[in-house]
Amino acid sequence: MVSAITTGIKGYLKLNITVLLDKEIAKELPSILDDDNDIDANPLIPEGWKVERKLSSLCVRVFKAEHIPSMSSGVMSNLTKQFTGELNMRDLVDPFVQVSFAGLEAKTSVQHNCYNPKWNEEIVFYELFPSLCRRIKIQLKDKDILKEEVIGTLWIDLSDISNNDFLPTFGPAWVNLYGSSRDYHFIKQNAFYNQGLEEGIDYRGRILLSIHLEESELTKETKNVYVRPFQNHSRAVGGIKKEFQLFCCIYEACMIDGKTASKPIQFEINIGNYGNRADESILPFINQQQVKSDKFNIPLTTAMAAESLDEEYYNMPYYEHKPCLHIQFTLEDHIRRLYLQNILHRFIINLEDALKETQDRFQINAGDRWECLRDALDEIVANCIKLSTQLQKEQKDAKAASKRLKVTQLDEERLCMCISYTSWVIDEANKIRNSLIDNEHIGSKYRTVRSIISRYKKLMNEPQQVFPDIIIWLLSGSKQVCYTRIPAHKVVYSQVEYKSGIDSGEVQTYMMYLPSTSSHGIKESAIKCKLTCLLWLGTSDLKHNILLHAPKGYTHLNLTYPLPSELYYSVVQNFTLRAHIYQARELIGMDDTGVSDAFSRVILNNHAGDTNIIQQTRCPTWNQTILFQNLKLYGDIEFVLSNPPIIIVEIFDYDSEVKIKFIGRTFCRPIVKRASDPYEKPFFPPKLEWFPIYRGNNSAGELLAAFELLQTTMNNEENLPPELIEAKDGGYFTIPMNITPVMTKYWIEYLFWGVREIKTSSLGRFENLQVCIQCSGNNVESDLISAHINLNFSKKSYGRFCLELPEEEVYCPPLTILVNKVIKLYKVKKIFGSTVIKSLLNYIQDRSAFSEYETNEENEVGINQDLEKIDNEVPNKKSKKSIVGSIKKNSSIRHKKSITEKSFLESALAFSQQTLGGTKNYTRLENPKLFTNHANKSSLSKEVSFKNQSSQISFQIVPKSNFSDKISSITYMMNQVDLPNTPKFDYLGNKNEDFQNSNITPFNKLINKSTIPAETLVDSSLDVTDLTEKRKSKANIKLQEKYSIVNEYEEKFNVQVGDKEKVNDGVKGDEQMADKQLSINNMGKKEKEISAANVKSKDGNNQDIKTEVIEKRKFSKEIIIPLPYPKIEISTEKENKNQEEAILIEEDQIDWWSRFYESLKYMQRVQAKVIETMKNSKKKYNEVILEMEHKKEFFSSDTKKMFNPKIVQLKIYDTELEKIKDFDQFCDVFQSWNLYTGKSDGNDDDDERRICGKFKGVIKVWKDPLPPYVKNNLKTGSFRHLPRRDRFNVLCRVYIVQAMGLKAMDISGKSDPYIRIQVGNKIISDREKYIPKELNPIFGRVFDCEVIFPQDNMLVVSVFDYDVASFGDDLIGETKIDIENRFFSKHRATCGISLQYHVNGMNKWRDPIKPTAILQHLCETLNLPGPEYTPGKCKVGNLVACGHEQIIDDNGKYRQSNEPSALCALHNFSAIDKSKCFSLVPEHVETRSLYNPEKPGEAQGKVMLWVDLFSMDGPSPGPAIDIAPRVPIAYELRCIIWNTEDVERTEFNFLFGQNTADIYVKGWIKGLQKNSQSTDVHYASLTGEGNFNWRFIFPFKFYKAEEKIAIVKKASLFSWVDCEEKVLPRLILQCWDSDIVFKDDHIGDLELNLTSIPRPSKTSMLCDAKIMENEDTESIFRKKKMKGWWPFILNEEYESKIVGKVEVQLELLNEDEALAEPAGLGHNEPNSLPLPNRPDVTTQWLKTPLKALKYFFCGQYKFFIGKIVIITVILAIMALFLYAIPDAIVGKLFSKFGNKIL
Repeated sequence: MVSAITTGIKGYLKLNITVLLDKEIAKELPSILDDDNDIDANPLIPEGWKVERKLSSLCVRVFKAEHIPSMSSGVMSNLTKQFTGELNMRDLVDPFVQVSFAGLEAKTSVQHNCYNPKWNEEIVFYELFPSLCRRIKIQLKDKDILKEEVIGTLWIDLSDISNNDFLPTFGPAWVNLYGSSRDYHFIKQNAFYNQGLEEGIDYRGRILLSIHLEESELTKETKNVYVRPFQNHSRAVGGIKKEFQLFCCIYEACMIDGKTASKPIQFEINIGNYGNRADESILPFINQQQVKSDKFNIPLTTAMAAESLDEEYYNMPYYEHKPCLHIQFTLEDHIRRLYLQNILHRFIINLEDALKETQDRFQINAGDRWECLRDALDEIVANCIKLSTQLQKEQKDAKAASKRLKVTQLDEERLCMCISYTSWVIDEANKIRNSLIDNEHIGSKYRTVRSIISRYKKLMNEPQQVFPDIIIWLLSGSKQVCYTRIPAHKVVYSQVEYKSGIDSGEVQTYMMYLPSTSSHGIKESAIKCKLTCLLWLGTSDLKHNILLHAPKGYTHLNLTYPLPSELYYSVVQNFTLRAHIYQARELIGMDDTGVSDAFSRVILNNHAGDTNIIQQTRCPTWNQTILFQNLKLYGDIEFVLSNPPIIIVEIFDYDSEVKIKFIGRTFCRPIVKRASDPYEKPFFPPKLEWFPIYRGNNSAGELLAAFELLQTTMNNEENLPPELIEAKDGGYFTIPMNITPVMTKYWIEYLFWGVREIKTSSLGRFENLQVCIQCSGNNVESDLISAHINLNFSKKSYGRFCLELPEEEVYCPPLTILVNKVIKLYKVKKIFGSTVIKSLLNYIQDRSAFSEYETNEENEVGINQDLEKIDNEVPNKKSKKSIVGSIKKNSSIRHKKSITEKSFLESALAFSQQTLGGTKNYTRLENPKLFTNHANKSSLSKEVSFKNQSSQISFQIVPKSNFSDKISSITYMMNQVDLPNTPKFDYLGNKNEDFQNSNITPFNKLINKSTIPAETLVDSSLDVTDLTEKRKSKANIKLQEKYSIVNEYEEKFNVQVGDKEKVNDGVKGDEQMADKQLSINNMGKKEKEISAANVKSKDGNNQDIKTEVIEKRKFSKEIIIPLPYPKIEISTEKENKNQEEAILIEEDQIDWWSRFYESLKYMQRVQAKVIETMKNSKKKYNEVILEMEHKKEFFSSDTKKMFNPKIVQLKIYDTELEKIKDFDQFCDVFQSWNLYTGKSDGNDDDDERRICGKFKGVIKVWKDPLPPYVKNNLKTGSFRHLPRRDRFNVLCRVYIVQAMGLKAMDISGKSDPYIRIQVGNKIISDREKYIPKELNPIFGRVFDCEVIFPQDNMLVVSVFDYDVASFGDDLIGETKIDIENRFFSKHRATCGISLQYHVNGMNKWRDPIKPTAILQHLCETLNLPGPEYTPGKCKVGNLVACGHEQIIDDNGKYRQSNEPSALCALHNFSAIDKSKCFSLVPEHVETRSLYNPEKPGEAQGKVMLWVDLFSMDGPSPGPAIDIAPRVPIAYELRCIIWNTEDVERTEFNFLFGQNTADIYVKGWIKGLQKNSQSTDVHYASLTGEGNFNWRFIFPFKFYKAEEKIAIVKKASLFSWVDCEEKVLPRLILQCWDSDIVFKDDHIGDLELNLTSIPRPSKTSMLCDAKIMENEDTESIFRKKKMKGWWPFILNEEYESKIVGKVEVQLELLNEDEALAEPAGLGHNEPNSLPLPNRPDVTTQWLKTPLKALKYFFCGQYKFFIGKIVIITVILAIMALFLYAIPDAIVGKLFSKFGNKIL
């Protein structure tokens, strides 16, 4: 840094800013890593900037100012004149300019009593550039006696006037100031606008200035900022002036409120100070009578009274006569800057139009988004090429005009910057376009394209302003009421079209707003006037083009000066407006109940009309046409066709007691039809459209409407639309049928399940609740339920109603759900809460997804018929089964059954009969073995009926011992037998209400189902001829072609496991008969033949079995899922050793925390891999994740180096389970809707406050006719698997692992957190076990709570801060979990599925239901084929999951089990059939954010937990897992410092004539600095060698799983209890140079992470800096003992260097080992170390004194001694001279005198 500069910005300050409430405690500051403490090495500067920045001077030259307003009101002006006595004084402003930059500010001199001051002063700021400050603040102020008053403020961003290619440069150019209005009063209004923080409402003057940057050198006189004068030699420094003309013709002024219209109204236009009559400084300075007679400047219209037809809105009577305003003014000619703005503005509009369709496709999440974006990019590239051509032409024109016009350097640089950026955009757009092949990463690519538009918008802003903005005021009487501000570049005219403004010479509509704070931001109904006018701005020589685009039909005018004061239109068009207002949706509620009594008002010109009032709704349907007749529009019809008038529709809430409340408004344009055009398609009748409704800047709903403007003449009766039909109620017209959407008959199927989380405080006296559904005039209501007792509906909960819905999706109406509170006795009903479903599209059901139900319905009809007729067809696998409450999107795809599908089993049977000698010679097989997954085993017969459920039965046909024919093993798939009078259970374990009652608990049926191996079942005979067509077809389900899944685990461990079935020709091998099954594999598109294989029979005899070709056909591949943890193959001895060390963990140390931390480590390794890939590929995070998941790079050998197979990992989610995409927020059974009450202000942040409860239910929409299985079931319809509706008990087991980043609640910056669990009215507080002074506590707590569904549906986990007083505990944060949704979800969120199956131990299976039972039940529920088991394998559909064949039972013995393979299938369940199957929740830990209701939206920390849910009706789930926090293990680290070498010698010893060092070593464990220890001192080391043989002993406590040291200490001096802190185990060794007098000198450091120590070198010669960078590390906790050489390193400013080497021996002992083998510190007993053998150098100089003196005098100080000798001689001579000179002089004098005497 530059020492002379004492102020200003020197860098970034790293800090935390927290907004706190009153009496709130600040949160503890996060810890800063040691590497970040080096400020010089880690400067906080923008990315890409160099650390070294040059000192430069930023020069701001202030030339002069103009048009400064008067700063005093009329009263104050007169008082000032009387007080000063200067009655003729006109100017009352004492202006000066203040410039602020980088924390520095300076002022120019004050010019007294001057409206047009001149300064010619330069303000210089000295700063390092590139500067860390980005904006320059320029303020024009008035010097007053009492204070300095701001006139106007301007901000200049350095990024606008500089780039990477050029330094900051600006002007000389004028800058315009804006602020409050010039309508002065005694009390100044809107003065805050003068600060420049908000858009000003009036012009306040302008300043001529320039900015440039110069390189500077530092001198002693350099100041941070100073002001100096300069000579301005050019009068035209701001540019050459030219005459311009501003023209305005007002066509319409309406929507004026009654208060404003109570006085005559005028309109005033001004540009800068021209046209402003409120100030005495009006230009030119002439008297008022001259102004009135000036026909060249007419800035004010004639005062007129407003008119009204309904006394609600007023309009100005500008009918045939259109008043004109025009101002002639002279300003500098820099109009080319406006041309560049217009070129970019038109280009931006084209880009937004190109992306409009893409944006619409993104809103509906369309599948062709990438195609739409690709087309948009083609259009963008074409526009960029066109823009580049225009910019290059503009660059040539600018160079040609630079000789006569003042062109600044910034003008040239901006053109070059636009051209270069456009070229870059073309290349970037082509890259994105070429990468678009699908919707992968489509979101990020779309955002990249949107950022291009944002960049162009920034380029469009012209820092060197040309003209002030145009401001139009509405004056009521003489008071300014409302205004509109129009940028000048939008209306500037050029003869080249693309350079003209988009509104130049065009009739446009502008909204005029109040200039007050109340209308800022949310402007609600602050529109005070709708003004339609034509604006034109250009040079005076182009004045003949003013009315070039004006509506034709006005009287011919000679456009020479003076310009006309009005236009007279003799051409009048008569129109009729038909406003078809159909409905609105999602209106904000304005009543206390959260709904509105809405009506709409249509406004056009001086006409206004209202619709009917729709009571108590947020989605009103009016279906009403508002008719405006005799509308007069002036001008020709062609203009009206191309520029339809704007129609304003406002929505209000009607209230009889108070004034109507404004909801929102929308702006619409009608479709115009001329009289001669026929009323026919494609334009007529008009289509309904959705128009967004806005309340200020916030969305307030949508309006579905259509508008048609019909020209009427005397002879156009044939072309008019049909007459409107009056409604039956009378008083209004309904929308014609040809405009309303084409309706189709639909059925809405609904299920009222219940209400939840009701805020009883909102109920009041009401006791019961009732749900009402409203849609398109249909109303259905539920029965009453008690709000305090039962939360589920028991009666009238299911129903359906028919209604007509639009065929077009865009017109689909909303659905409103109301919850009413009712007093039954008094029949009082009031709305409790409401919600709106915006569209029913997502609820339309696909019939193909329910085809299985239809098949089952048909099967039930013939249940007693032949088996072949019952099971006639296999459901399509691509269909999607409905789960209760699932949202189905309408799909145009209908799956068709293949007519060429043929039963493969039929051919197989024919082949088997042929090989066995045919049917006649067929003999029944002996002892055929049958194994099934059913608890009851029965032989098959035709009398058994099959219904609804499916299973797999696998037959193994075993020949007689003397049978020599060749056979093969075939797997059959059959339906499960339904025994008579067996109760049915759904997949949730709940009994359906349609069936008989049973005492079997929901889980008992599943628990009792066991999978029995083939060898253990009783023999049963089987007749192959009994196989029916259904059973045959079941074995030949057509699988998806080319379908395969990449083997995740094979790639993860880089091994091949599991023997796949061999079907290639010529494959021979010996295999067990129990392991052999027929596998149908897809061999590609080519047809393969299944050939013979050698099969080993059960008795051990090898038999050659040759099979013939069965059939040539295509088959799909099986999905092979291998073992979860295959055996890891180690190739080398070194790798084997490393692997053994990596998994070396004591058996007694493996607990749940071992699993948790091992999973965390794996996540960290994956995250490190992602970060590394991001740095190398320069891709975004999401892109890297998707790419790595696709390529399976996570499971490379590098990432899995320390994977421990002894520990079964958990799935750790870094967010809530509900946010995981695969789990559908657990809303697959029921949907939940928040109920809102109270008034809304249109802000989304306010919605949470208005929530009063939730409604749970299901809504489905069916197209007529209803499916048979829905139509015939009047009780439950399509809801076949409903959970229990009555009350039942559930065990809720909550595991709280830890919390992170909690908010500090104590004054010490800490908290004392503890857990509180609440479910319903049950509260469990863990206050006694609070953790003191900790923001990242580890709880390790388990809470069991018996809950009752449905009352106790919400689990609230809260973290409180413990205080001494019980009433003083503060809530830190809480999280809420809907356990009811989790319990009923199909994803089985009740108990996570473990990665491995174990019967005992830490990884014991804890779900009461075994994997085989879970898989069997899922297959039955979803009608999946399987499961079919063989040892070590499980086949479900086309999925073959591999697992261990055997497990270890409770007795420690191995036994065969199918549970591991079934578990593997469950983990890959979603891959079986993507249309049916889904992901299951694994064993996990989720991370949930904590929120405080008093601070909504702000996370107060996070908590890691998981929840298990078990039905109390089922078997006991067993004890909870012990997750109690680990107790740290006591260790003792013995560190022996043997020797040091090559230590840097920093001090010179004159006795030895060379550098020496007094070396000693200091050490401690980080966090335990109080226990630091030091060796003795090795004095006068001449070579950097030190000998110590010194022992350090560091006791500490260590968490092995976390790999952190526990440090127990008091958080502060006033803490009552000790708190524990965990830090990484780091050993710090420092090398020091001892000094007796001064402070010891630090030489270097050595820091070793005890869990990851770099391998040391064996000798000091091999020790270098690369050792510390070596990835080959060791853990002292595994190695126990290490010895070697490590380097001391000194970190300097930009580099690190080795300053020494140390030989260290590390030995780690636990507490028992340390007691058994004691050792002393240093050289002390016991087990003392030998004394070091140090050379005696203390008296060495005495042995050779002459040599030491010679070196001292001649070697080091010879020049110094020489200088001293010379100086001594000179001084001696001078002394002798001075001593002798008096005697000599006296002698000389006396000798001469004596001679004279003589």
